[in-house]
Amino acid sequence: MVLNGTTTVLLPQFLQSLLGYDATKAGEALAGGGFIMLVMMPLAGFLASRVDPRMMMAFGFATTSAALYYMATHLNPGMDFATAATMRTFQTAGLAFIFLPSDTLAYVGIPREQNNQVS
Repeated sequence: MVLNGTTTVLLPQFLQSLLGYDATKAGEALAGGGFIMLVMMPLAGFLASRVDPRMMMAFGFATTSAALYYMATHLNPGMDFATAATMRTFQTAGLAFIFLPSDTLAYVGIPREQNNQVS
């Protein structure tokens, strides 16, 4: 997740420093990522009780990896606003399928009275 975190920090700096976006415009380019997380979290929650969490995490990592590959091939100083917004949206699409199942797996086999110790 270090690579994903790095792109979360560096993409706004890239948009502002090299492409000349102001903070508002850079934020608008990143807003699609927040929206897709808003949509994907309930979906991942619904699937968590129906699908093996390891398979959900594999899907999430595959989606995030594909998005980061897309980002690596399309990131350049001549890109437009739509490309920047699409990169961020794709980048966050798989995160709900990583975070929610990993939290679920962390509690497997832990008695209910010890939940505070796990968290």
